[in-house]
Amino acid sequence: MSNIDMSEYEQRQLALMRDFLIDYTARRISLKRLLDGLEGLLLCVPNLPPDWRTEFHEHWLSLEQARAVALDRGDDVSVFTTEIEADIAALKILVAKQLDAPPER
Repeated sequence: MSNIDMSEYEQRQLALMRDFLIDYTARRISLKRLLDGLEGLLLCVPNLPPDWRTEFHEHWLSLEQARAVALDRGDDVSVFTTEIEADIAALKILVAKQLDAPPER
């Protein structure tokens, strides 16, 4: 595992983050559901390094902004597919690093 000592509970929360990201990529959940799930789970893992949390939040916020702009314009979030895919990939890598596993595609 990474250089921090995480509890089994925190590892499960990170695994749930990974699962949410996989489910979104597989189109099993909406972007709103992904954002809600990730936001809640991030609150459940307080022992992550501050720089990790900052980077995670930046990608989460980028997804939230894409969703908000699409809603405001009356568009589907698919107009931001490239940006969304990049943020999802970055989040998968961040989570995988904490779990010491390769990111799921």
